[in-house]
Amino acid sequence: MKKLILILAATLVSAATISAQTVAEATECYNQAAQYLDGGDYANAVSYFKQALATAEKCETGADEVIANCKSTIAKVQFEIAKSYLRDKNFDNAIAQYAVAKADAQLYGDDEVVANVDEVLPKAYLQKALALQGSKDFAGSIEAAKKVLELEPDNGTAALVLGKSCLSAGKTADAEAAFKLAKANGKEKDADKQLSTLYLKKAQAALKAGKLDEVIKQATLSNECVENANAYKLCASASQKLGKTQDMIAYYEKYLAISPNAKDAAGVNYTIAVTYQQAGNKAEAVKYYQKVVGDPTYGAQAQQQISALGN
Repeated sequence: MKKLILILAATLVSAATISAQTVAEATECYNQAAQYLDGGDYANAVSYFKQALATAEKCETGADEVIANCKSTIAKVQFEIAKSYLRDKNFDNAIAQYAVAKADAQLYGDDEVVANVDEVLPKAYLQKALALQGSKDFAGSIEAAKKVLELEPDNGTAALVLGKSCLSAGKTADAEAAFKLAKANGKEKDADKQLSTLYLKKAQAALKAGKLDEVIKQATLSNECVENANAYKLCASASQKLGKTQDMIAYYEKYLAISPNAKDAAGVNYTIAVTYQQAGNKAEAVKYYQKVVGDPTYGAQAQQQISALGN
């Protein structure tokens, strides 16, 4: 029995010696990590903090402070590494590093870093989307903007970026949906401008295709977003081809109200005058002929018609 007690005592002494050595090793690793951190070498700092943590966790006693300090520091340093990548516009590495920082934060119970990553990650994807849009990598920009919207479905700026990149990539339907989302989330002015242009292009394409009712529909949508002279002019042209002369006149009048000094203003006024004359409305015909009597192209004809109408 005495011999057995001696053996156990020797084992306990040996274990205590090993534990003391382990604490010393953990502390040394921690201090080395702190030096790297002070020097701005975040990669080596993280490596040594993790080594210190792994060593400290083997200790039965004496290493609680090292463990706590490592757990409260590792994720924060990982987060700083991600920020440095983002400052250098190394978006892919930044995004990947933010994921590492969050994983470590969740592992070590660092709720602050988890919250910080959740806040900044959509911004990183948005910066990436804008950069790729600027370099005309529209497919990449679309993918990055969609990532933002997965994280923040109400991010109007991301929706606007998505719409522009979709439009540049020829994905008109996707662009329209994205602009509508942007409009619903704080970007009404910018989105309306984009939608107005989009609908105007649709109206122009419909006119070339001879789809006259579609011209009026799309041009009207354009004006509902941002009133513009070109949309009214397209409506007037389509109405004229459809034989809807009163509609044509109404659209042309709105066109001239917005753009009275348009290059074709004299021609438009002359067209309205002729239309009123053909409809038997002499007073309105004369009124519009008088608008162009000084024009070098239409003036002589206008004066002749005014005379013919008895004015």
